[in-house]
Amino acid sequence: MKKILFVFISLIISTLLYSQKSLHSDSIDVLHYDIRLDISDFKHKKISGNTALKIAPKVDNVSSISLDLLKMKVSDVFFNEKKLELFYYNDTLLNIPLPRAMNKRDTFEITVFYSGFPERDKRWGGFFFTDTHAFNMGVGMAAEPHAFGRVWYPCVDDFIDRAGYDFYITVADKHTAVCGGLLQKESKLNNGKRLFHWRLDQEIPTYLSSVAVSNYVGLHSVYQGLERPIPVSIYVTPELKENAEISFANLHKTARTFEEKFGVYVWQRIGYVSAPRAGGAMEHATNITCYQSAIDGTLSKETLFAHELSHHWFGDLVTCKTASDMWLNEGWASYSEAIFKENLYGYESFKKYVRDNHESVLRTTYVKDQGYRAVSGVPHDFTYGSTVYDKGADVAHTLRGYLGDSLFFSGVQAYLQHFAFANASSEDMRDFLSEFTKVDLTNFFDAWVFDAGFPHFSVDSFSVKKKEQLFETEVFIRQKLLEREKFAKKNRVEITFMGKNWERQTKLLEFSGETAVQTFQLSFEPILAMPDLEEKIADATTDSYLTIRKKGSYLFEKQHLNIDVKQLRDSVFIRVTQHWIAPDNFKREEEKISLCGYRYWQVNGLLSTDFQADAEFIYNRDNMLDSPFFTDADDPLILLYRRDTADDWHEIEFTRDGDYMSGVLKIKQLKIGEYVLGLKPE
Repeated sequence: MKKILFVFISLIISTLLYSQKSLHSDSIDVLHYDIRLDISDFKHKKISGNTALKIAPKVDNVSSISLDLLKMKVSDVFFNEKKLELFYYNDTLLNIPLPRAMNKRDTFEITVFYSGFPERDKRWGGFFFTDTHAFNMGVGMAAEPHAFGRVWYPCVDDFIDRAGYDFYITVADKHTAVCGGLLQKESKLNNGKRLFHWRLDQEIPTYLSSVAVSNYVGLHSVYQGLERPIPVSIYVTPELKENAEISFANLHKTARTFEEKFGVYVWQRIGYVSAPRAGGAMEHATNITCYQSAIDGTLSKETLFAHELSHHWFGDLVTCKTASDMWLNEGWASYSEAIFKENLYGYESFKKYVRDNHESVLRTTYVKDQGYRAVSGVPHDFTYGSTVYDKGADVAHTLRGYLGDSLFFSGVQAYLQHFAFANASSEDMRDFLSEFTKVDLTNFFDAWVFDAGFPHFSVDSFSVKKKEQLFETEVFIRQKLLEREKFAKKNRVEITFMGKNWERQTKLLEFSGETAVQTFQLSFEPILAMPDLEEKIADATTDSYLTIRKKGSYLFEKQHLNIDVKQLRDSVFIRVTQHWIAPDNFKREEEKISLCGYRYWQVNGLLSTDFQADAEFIYNRDNMLDSPFFTDADDPLILLYRRDTADDWHEIEFTRDGDYMSGVLKIKQLKIGEYVLGLKPE
């Protein structure tokens, strides 16, 4: 009875302590992990061994410590070299009373001997055994907390605590163990096994630690970094070796891009290792795990490889302080894909990548993440959702446009240096960049980081007066709101003016609130006044422009519009904007037509007098494009047009190619102006 009572009390104590798991790193700092594991039992998919933790208290009078360890069998615990008779373990938390209270000036070592069958996450991540591989993926997307070192060793498992690592991994003779850091030694053991010793000197949180075991071969090279040569190792199974040589052909260029943009690569090596599952990757420090299907002998997944490498700045070097600010890791890594595209393939490739991402965010993210969300403060279930990755990239891109390249990249480099091997929050980024750039980013972060939805900017109208040799141009700008209540303040919107001879000049318009008027002095008479021509702002629009010099079909893919040019004598300039917001309503009150409440088209440009073009306006109920607009009632779908904001909507003739679910509405002569779908009751 006493033994049963003791076990019951110990479980209660462990459970209570686990409820305060977030406080582990408030009281202790793990300085170093020595992980000694045998990962050779592929038949039973079992690991065994011990982990020694060098620990320093952060406060005085620490009489017990708590470590995270998930569903293992703990056999022994040592304090320094003394075996402890008393510890509490409930398959989740290991509580260890210390023989004596420890103070801030002390350090001590806890060694835990354990074995078991490491867990997978219910959603994604954890530790995996197959017939040919054993490997970990350092996060659990469904787990709380998301850090998932605890599935294979005892640790302080959060994003805050950082430590150095030595990995001693015993494997079958046919296998190789690959971990973070540099390989120190490979030894052949008397029992027919092999021992691999890897050491990672830089301190990382637990979720970035890694191990992978298989019959790996290594592809080794040296990247000549900005400050030093850096070893590069890519470990794959033999059948993937030739594929890897092609798929990673641009890896050195990728590393140079990120060094030039974000600062020098500070880690011991650049490393990748393959694993046998489809889709996804994990940014383990110096040992990125990527699924082998991505190593397909083409460059089709190089943005994935670039994304994970960029984490060695965003995430690995500076880690988000809490999971609710995961956009600091994943949003910035996603935007790094665009920067990779820009530097390897040029500005147009970069613009397309940004545009494609932004259109997807506006069209699908609110569906995927069950609502319009701010990138900061995401709830647990959406830590690894589209808001964090895709909208996060949008926000980083918009910040770049707001600051300009010089301040943006110098500020980001300084931010990464300042918080290197530490943690940061959105507020930390805001305050640091504000101080460094001397641009107060409070309003920017309030609008783009801490608020849901999107602002929407449009030029309502403009007027021109000639004044001596200049043209005084008054621009009326308007801000609308998509799924938010507060107007963004201190906005910076570039207005590009074009004249009849294609003269072009760009001015910066700064304003707060719903509307504003600003006057500019131009050297030519403007015909067009276009906001954000180069798409530097991720507002509720997607834009694209073309110079058309010959007849033929032109697809404005992300604006869901096709143009078929039938006749032109001179070159024409056309810009198409998809506005992802409700259009202005009818000026006349008697109309019963329902206008599409979340998108409309605007066509702008410089057209020659003989220009003739047909157009196709795309609708689709099935792909999150128009499903909110259509109802079960079979009201006729119509197309409406207005010249500008001073005009009113009116029906125009069209033919439809398609059915109720999807198709195109075709018109014979495309004109400058705005177009919107409508439903007209019969």
